[in-house]
Amino acid sequence: MASHEEGKDDNDAEGFTEMMRWPSSHLVSGPELQELENATDSTHNLLARTRSLCLDAVEDMTSKLGGDLIKAAYSYKNCGLQRQKASTSSGGYSNASSQSDTWSFREWIPEASGAFLVGDFNGWDTKATPLTKEPETEFWGGKISGQQAQALQTGQKYKVYVEWENQSPSWLIPAWTNRMIYTSDMQMFDAVVSPIETPTNTTRIAKPAGGERIYECHLGLAARPGHAKSYKEAAEVIIPRAKQNGYTALLVLGVPESRNYADMGAQPCAYFAPTASLGEPQDLQDFVHKAHEAGLRVYMTPAHEGAAFSQDALPDHYFAAAKSTDPITGARLFDYGKPEVVQYLLGNLAYWMVEFGFDGFRFDNIPSILYTSHGRWLPTDPVEMVEFVKKPKNVNSHAIQYLIMAIPWCTAWVQRLLWKL
Repeated sequence: MASHEEGKDDNDAEGFTEMMRWPSSHLVSGPELQELENATDSTHNLLARTRSLCLDAVEDMTSKLGGDLIKAAYSYKNCGLQRQKASTSSGGYSNASSQSDTWSFREWIPEASGAFLVGDFNGWDTKATPLTKEPETEFWGGKISGQQAQALQTGQKYKVYVEWENQSPSWLIPAWTNRMIYTSDMQMFDAVVSPIETPTNTTRIAKPAGGERIYECHLGLAARPGHAKSYKEAAEVIIPRAKQNGYTALLVLGVPESRNYADMGAQPCAYFAPTASLGEPQDLQDFVHKAHEAGLRVYMTPAHEGAAFSQDALPDHYFAAAKSTDPITGARLFDYGKPEVVQYLLGNLAYWMVEFGFDGFRFDNIPSILYTSHGRWLPTDPVEMVEFVKKPKNVNSHAIQYLIMAIPWCTAWVQRLLWKL
């Protein structure tokens, strides 16, 4: 499981502060790694060299992200379509929609010459809501106010219309959309407006001292005869069953929206959108909350090993140009060397923890991420494996760098930082 916590006391203020600046340093310099190095003298130099190179790469990427990984990941709050609540007469903010609300939109679109937010709210007019390119970045954004903001309603479809310098315009699904619906006549997903309120009733469950018993499940497979599959139905079926049988945690598959239900959540087409076939995003929030009330931690699989290859999925600039498809699964492989991609993926982890209350993640198909052969034809002899990983052409160094930054997000220190922001 990628959800193992660090062995240090969460109340250690010095470690807490250090973790805020460098969450990855605990992963690669802790006592477990030292034990491994001491026990394997033959690979000591390799481990030391790899650790140094990885930390240098992580430091470089962190610098490109502004110097603070926590804040970089929390930037998901400023991306995609976000509702800016109007203040009330008492100076506070109301959860209900208001005619005074405004909206913001922000999207990463490298090499675009023009971009526009288009949807039901503006009659799909490709010129009505232009976006502006931010200085010294490849992000495009803008504010939606006045009559357009009033017309922007929950459940409406929207897309990004992009103009390019040397090719025809194209339509993009917003990468940070938090809800998708399937349009059967077009046989593809569409993004829909769906504001999500951050839950305030979150109950955090401590990890059991004696280890965890984890119940792996897909919420869509929990429906009783005569009942429709849904998050609500899963809460009534799975949570009591897991608790009754002595489990301490749930590992939920199939959370992000995917084109193929049989993929069990692999190869999502929308990384910030819970699968709509089981209900509203608020229903998933309620499922996690009820699991916590029952004393169960909840993990999920974020599927960062590869995305769907389709027109209604993430656009090309999120993926590696060469050999960007897993030859076995067909998943599109992320370009972990781009700061914007790393920020997007780290923000995705923060999003599921903060907005839905998930306690951690399991990263699947790691060999496909780490090795340029995508896990095929790996040496089985330990000595041969050491020689294999020494060759740069065999290892995806950017992927290792990303995992060093991502895995600590499953630890208690980072979670506490996120929940307090």
